[in-house]
Amino acid sequence: MRDAYATVATVNSPATSYTDSGRTANTTYLYRIRARNATGVSDWSVDPATTIAFTDPALVAGQTTVKAIHISELRQAVASIRLFAELPSVTWSGDPLVIGGSLIRTAHLTELRSALNEARAALALPVVAFTDGALSSGVSDARAVHIQQLRDGL
Repeated sequence: MRDAYATVATVNSPATSYTDSGRTANTTYLYRIRARNATGVSDWSVDPATTIAFTDPALVAGQTTVKAIHISELRQAVASIRLFAELPSVTWSGDPLVIGGSLIRTAHLTELRSALNEARAALALPVVAFTDGALSSGVSDARAVHIQQLRDGL
């Protein structure tokens, strides 16, 4: 695992966010973040970030239809974080997906979850606790919340 960090920015109050511009497309970065105020400094948080631009960035439960492109983009992002964590690549089932022509299966979500959490664990990050933990083949439908939770774990 890579362990070299560089200071990207110091953001002063009242700012609560920072955009790190100038990053390389389709790349994963690992950020260590902490807060400082008059009473002291917080512990470091360590968060991955990806520069993959997602189709339909604002997924809305009950309104956004999960598409093959969502799965393909997540595969690319998870592959990037796995590469960053120096883990082997994943062979995805039903690959390649045909945009507009492939059915989204629970296996796609399960593989993504496992591959993402393996990478997070390798980077000493907490695993993502998915709200719909037991996806059942033929029973569970891929929903916007599944895609969003995976994206949030990147």
